[in-house]
Amino acid sequence: MLDELKKSGGQSISENAGVNTVMADLGDAMNAVAASELATVCTVEAYSVLDVAGMNYAESRYELDAELFPGRIILGAETFPTHIDGNWDLVRRLP
Repeated sequence: MLDELKKSGGQSISENAGVNTVMADLGDAMNAVAASELATVCTVEAYSVLDVAGMNYAESRYELDAELFPGRIILGAETFPTHIDGNWDLVRRLP
């Protein structure tokens, strides 16, 4: 399974990388998908009827949605450990 994860991101990952490193490296690919116009279009209707939009592993949406949907409340309950410092900056800047 680890070999499949290493291949799925289209990135070159060291043979010695552990599962945590592999999963963290996939974060860039996941954020690119999350910030795409397609993701915006696909979530507009669902998020419009929710009090809180839940977004895991999609911190690339935080600033984008603050601009596109200023009233949207976002809860990001899961993230990559290597992104925590950047996410905390987003929390402080985007009340």
